[in-house]
Formats: sequence, C-alpha cells, structure tokens
Amino acid sequence: MKYILFLFFFVLLTVSAFAQKQLPTYGLFVGINKYLHADSEKGFDNLNYARNDAEALAAQFKDIGAKKVLTLTDNDASDDRPTKRKILEIL
Repeated sequence: MKYILFLFFFVLLTVSAFAQKQLPTYGLFVGINKYLHADSEKGFDNLNYARNDAEALAAQFKDIGAKKVLTLTDNDASDDRPTKRKILEIL
C-alpha cells in the first residue's frame, strides 16, 4: 500500500511539474492484470486494476499535452502485449 501511495504522489507531482514548465513529456504506461506465472502461494497474485490505472494515467498525460504517450496492457493484441522485449524496444 505504501508503494502505491508513493507512486500516486510521484505521478501527481511529475504531472504538475511538467504542466507548469511546459516541457516535452513522454509516457509509457504498463498495466498487467493477469500474469502468466502468478502463484498466490508465493505471494505473487494477479491484479485487479493495473490495466485501468495505466489507461487512466495515460489519459492524464495526454490531457496535459504530452508529446507521446504509449500504453501497453495485457488486453492488447499479441504483438503489443507488455513483454520485457516490447518494453525495451520502446525505451
């Protein structure tokens, strides 16, 4: 929970800073709800809202005029799924 709150405030402050300075902004948002190797016994469960959160943050970045915003979710077509390879290609 602490991590989620930290992430929320970090994004909020970042969006605010970029909006005030009009710097070119870029966003890559990854939202994965269903993991291929989820294992609740090891404490690695699937998530419920990661996809929605990634899409909502991407929309916020678009609203402030970000130069380029990409969103990868586990709901995408197989070529655009958020794999390590795909994310590294984008970066």
